[in-house]
Formats: sequence, structure tokens, C-alpha cells
Amino acid sequence: MNFVAAIISAYRNYFSFEGRATRREFWYFNLFVGLLGAGRRAIDHLSKGTAKPEHTLLVWLYVILLLITISAFLPSIALQVRRLHDVGRSGWWVGAGFFILAIDLSVVLTFLAGRHHALLASKFGHPLLVLHGLVILSASLVIYELIVFILCVRPSYPYRNKFGPPRLI
Repeated sequence: MNFVAAIISAYRNYFSFEGRATRREFWYFNLFVGLLGAGRRAIDHLSKGTAKPEHTLLVWLYVILLLITISAFLPSIALQVRRLHDVGRSGWWVGAGFFILAIDLSVVLTFLAGRHHALLASKFGHPLLVLHGLVILSASLVIYELIVFILCVRPSYPYRNKFGPPRLI
């Protein structure tokens, strides 16, 4: 599978959370998403973050790249689930990351909302304990990402597993 075929396959299987995906398909699509982000950052740097009339073409290109990046969100999740299936793991590993992220964000938002003095101090003690909790949650998110990365780097299980037969390239 080449670069273009991997992108087409990911978008063709937009809502497919069943089956398996090869390493090559997974990493080519992640390269595609990374290149979209690099393109947006380059355009932002070229236009210096302003929308002047002479930057109209750059602004339109930025918007197009942003829309393509947003449209890649669900296929990348589905592809990660299928990649985990390929190494014999459940797709719920992806859901665990969203759970950790939701807890992390709720702590941050509560802390930033200014209620940390009364609400958090009364329930959890000193507000610094909340910051320690935030550090622990952030560290757990990093550890989770490392585990999923290691799982996605592993070679495909060469035989049929509970998620189906191996994909032929």
C-alpha cells in the first residue's frame, strides 16, 4: 500500500471500526495528517497570523487544509482502532485515552474557572493538591500514549485473530 492508497483507504473506511489495518496504512495516514498540520503552520508563519488582503490566497489555503484536517479526525480514530485490532488488541484502548483526557480537561477547567479556592479546597484540601493531581493525570495521558504507540508499532499478527484475517497489502 502506498501513500495515496492509504489515504484513500482511510477515507473509504471512514466509519468502519471493524477489521484490521496494516502498519503501513496507519503510519502513512498519520504522516498525511502531520503534513496537513505542518502546511497550516507554514501558512500561518508566512502570513504572520494576519488576514491582510494580500494574504487572501494563503487564508483560503489555510481554511481548506483546516477542513481537511477536521475531516481526518474520525478516520484517524477508526484507523487506530483497526490498527489495534491488527495486533490483537481491543479498540477500547482508544476510548481509554478519551476518558483520561476528559478527566484531565475537567480538572483544568474547574481550576481555571476560579472555583478552585472554595470548591477544591473544601473537597480536596489545598489547591496545590489539584495541581499535583493535574500533573499525575497528564503523566498518565503520556504513559497511555506511549503504550498505544508501542502497540501500533508492533508487527501485524500474521494469522486470523478475533478481528478477522490479516489484510493483504
